Amino acid sequence: MPYCRRCGAEIATAKLLDIDPGVDRAHFALVTPGGRQQLPPFEWRLFEALYQRHGRIVCIGELATAVGLAEDTARGGVCRLRRLLTCSRFRIIMHRGYGYELIAMREEPNPDFSKTG
Repeated sequence: MPYCRRCGAEIATAKLLDIDPGVDRAHFALVTPGGRQQLPPFEWRLFEALYQRHGRIVCIGELATAVGLAEDTARGGVCRLRRLLTCSRFRIIMHRGYGYELIAMREEPNPDFSKTG
């Protein structure tokens, strides 16, 4: 599979990240109501791995292999990443005994559009 020279993500994943309104791949950051939340390199790699597999449960072994680290290290990184995602539209759901799932919540509607005249 071809990989992006700049960030190392698979090209297909990089393209999806580029068009996602909740992600600023150029700055390795998530878009939040208050601006951007830049992720540390390790947490960004975990986010990319989960994003690539979003919509399904990813076991810790697969996630650890995807980022090239031990399972315990990956678990700690997921815990930190969950805290970093709190202001974004993304959430990580832990399925005990199975793994983790990244979900993207719908963006809040613009309050200006909900006002009636």
